[in-house]
Amino acid sequence: MKLTQEQLFYILIIISMILTRIPYIGKFFRVINTMIHECGHAFMALFLSGEVVKINLFSDMSGVTVTKVRGKIPRLLVSLAGYPFSAIIAFIIFYLIKDEYNTLALIVLLLFAVISLIFFVRNLYGIFWLIMFLIAGGVIVELDSLKILNAWMIFLASLLLTDAFISGFILLKISIQNPSAAGDAANLKKETLIPAWIWSILFCIINGYFAYLTVSMTFPPIQNVLKF
Repeated sequence: MKLTQEQLFYILIIISMILTRIPYIGKFFRVINTMIHECGHAFMALFLSGEVVKINLFSDMSGVTVTKVRGKIPRLLVSLAGYPFSAIIAFIIFYLIKDEYNTLALIVLLLFAVISLIFFVRNLYGIFWLIMFLIAGGVIVELDSLKILNAWMIFLASLLLTDAFISGFILLKISIQNPSAAGDAANLKKETLIPAWIWSILFCIINGYFAYLTVSMTFPPIQNVLKF
C-alpha cells in the first residue's frame, strides 16, 4: 500500500512526538523550542533599544535570557515575548511547509541558531547544542533530498508546535504550586502584582490560539488521511 502525502505527514508528526519523549535524546531535540523562546525575549529587548547580556540554554530544556531595558513597560514586553514568539514561529514554519517552502523554513531556523551562537548564547551546553543543530542542518542540505528535507522540517515543526502549546500549561502548573519559580510569569508578577497563574493562563490562551491556527490552516484534512 502506497501512503498518500497526507498520511505521510501525520505519520511523521506522530513519530516525532514519540521520539522526543525518549529520555535524554528527546530533551536534546526539544531545546529548539527553548532557543526560539529565548530569542523572543532577546529580539524584543533589542527592538525596544535594550541590550541582550546573554542567553543560556540547558540540557533540561530550560533557558535564561538576561537583558537590560529601561522602563517598566519595556520590561513587561520583554517578559511577555517568549511564549507567544515560539508559538508564532511554529505557525510560520508549518505554513512554509504547507506551501512547500521547506528550504526557506530550514533557513529560518538555522538563522536563529547562527544569530544565537554569534551574539547571544554564552554557556557551554548552549554553544554545543547550537553547533550540533547547525551541523544537522548542514547534513540535511548536503543530502539534497526533498523527502529527507520534508521529513526533517515536519519533525522540527512538530517539536515547536507541541512544546509551544504544552509549555504554557507546564508554566501554569508551576505558577500554582510554586509561583516564585514560574519564570516569565513570576517576572510579570513582580512588575504588575498580578498573580503568576493569571499570566500563565494568558500564555495558554495565546499559544492555544496559534496552535489552533496552525492545525486549521496548515494540516491536511483528516478525511484525506483516513482514506485507504
